Amino acid sequence: MHEETPACRARGSQPSRCAAPEPQPLSRNWAPSVRTSPPGNSRAAWRPERRILSATVSRTAQRWLVSFTVEVDRAIPHRHDRPGSAIGIDLGIKSLLTCIDDVGAVITVEGTKPLRASLRKLRRASRAHSRKKPGSANRRRSAARLARVHARIANIRTDGLHKATSMLAARYQTIVAEDLNVAGMTRNRCLARAIADQGFAKVRQMLGYKTIWNGGMLMLADRWRLRDRSSPSSLMPQR
Repeated sequence: MHEETPACRARGSQPSRCAAPEPQPLSRNWAPSVRTSPPGNSRAAWRPERRILSATVSRTAQRWLVSFTVEVDRAIPHRHDRPGSAIGIDLGIKSLLTCIDDVGAVITVEGTKPLRASLRKLRRASRAHSRKKPGSANRRRSAARLARVHARIANIRTDGLHKATSMLAARYQTIVAEDLNVAGMTRNRCLARAIADQGFAKVRQMLGYKTIWNGGMLMLADRWRLRDRSSPSSLMPQR
C-alpha cells in the first residue's frame, strides 16, 4: 500500500496531485513569539528561562489557539495580605454568589448569565444551520456562525467568573463554600439550563487554585451539614 497525497487544484485548472508537507517536530528549546492579552501580563508573558514541556493546538470557532505547558517556579506567599479574614459563599441561580464575611457584611455578586442573554440569537443561528443542505458551503458558513455564538457565550461566562473569584481570593484568606453535587443538580430539567449558565463547577475550580496563589485556602462544607438552620458564620474558623 502506498500513501495517498491530497488533491490540489488551482482556480480554473484541473485537479492534480501534490505532495503533502512533512510535519516538523517542535523543539523544547524553541522560543516562540507570543503576543499576550492583555499586554504586560507577567503570568502569561513569555520569558526565555521558561522551558516548554508541551504545546497543544486547538481550534474554537474558526480561531486557532496554541496552549503551552511551561515549567515555572511560582512564588506563593506564605501569608495572605489580609490574615484572619474569612467569608462564606452560597451559589445561586438568581445571584451567582451570596456571601457573608466574618464581620457580618453581606456581599452579592450577580452572574453574567450569557446564555440567557443570547438565547434568541442562538436559536436563530441553530435553526438557520439546520435548514442548510448537508455538505454545502452554506452549511459550513452557518456552522461557523453558530460556533462563534457558542464561543462568545463561553467567553463571557469565563470572564465574569474570573473577575468574581479573583476578587474573593484577593480579599479573604479563608473561603468556605458548600460541596454541591452539580452533576446531580443538572438532572433537574427545570433548573439545568440556569445552573449551567451560572457555571457552578468552574467557581469551585477557580477558587481552588486562586486561594493558593494568594496564600489563602478554600474550605468545603459538607452538603448534609447545611440542612440545619445554623448560620453560615458558624462554619467559619474562629480567629
